[in-house]
Amino acid sequence: MAFVVAVDSGGTFSDCVVVTPQGEVLADKAPSTPPDYSVGILESVRLVAEKLGLTLAQLLSQTAAFAHGTTVATNTMVTRSGARVGLLTTLGHEDALIVGRCIQKVAGLSEEEMIRVVQLDKPEPLVPRRLIRGVPERVDCLGKVVVPIDRAISKDLVRELVRSGVEAVAVSLLWSFINPAHEQWLGQIVRGVAPDLFVSLSSRVAPVIKEYERTATTVVNAYLAPRTSTYLKRLVCF
Repeated sequence: MAFVVAVDSGGTFSDCVVVTPQGEVLADKAPSTPPDYSVGILESVRLVAEKLGLTLAQLLSQTAAFAHGTTVATNTMVTRSGARVGLLTTLGHEDALIVGRCIQKVAGLSEEEMIRVVQLDKPEPLVPRRLIRGVPERVDCLGKVVVPIDRAISKDLVRELVRSGVEAVAVSLLWSFINPAHEQWLGQIVRGVAPDLFVSLSSRVAPVIKEYERTATTVVNAYLAPRTSTYLKRLVCF
């Protein structure tokens, strides 16, 4: 049998709980260490390992499950400190994210908050209009290609976003959840032009109907992933 480790990283402390093969439960905590929360997480685990008479490496090598909760993504959204994202969408639909839908202002609000909805302002989009590009292409609701993707123009649009300094690219095309071929091709183009950029495809992240919701979800993924992936890689590398 092996250990089960659970860690929660908060704004003040990183808490660790370990269940031994015999069912004994041990816990400890360490101060959180923003911006690199991995340091505090590993320290909390090390403190519990010490109670077991093990090194951090020994405990982790004998761990069957490692559960981890964190507010890194939430903090990134609240502080608006995510990646600079560029958006590729179907030509003629570049403003879908900016315009949003009626639900955009009330999603997630309580009934009391909805009463005052007229006093609310629309949030600033995570992707400014200058970093949104329309790709000449069109797929219909049955997945049939109506307008083949213009590959030459698409490559130029990707290069424009790269020159603009984006750190991630979100791709959300019409009806791509029915036929993802055009999105997949754009993903390959982005990786070919700028291999270090993170690419988020709506057909993988949120393959569902309704353009605004799908695009917004894909953009959020692109906005958060570069920060959270860097953080998680530090843990994995250990």
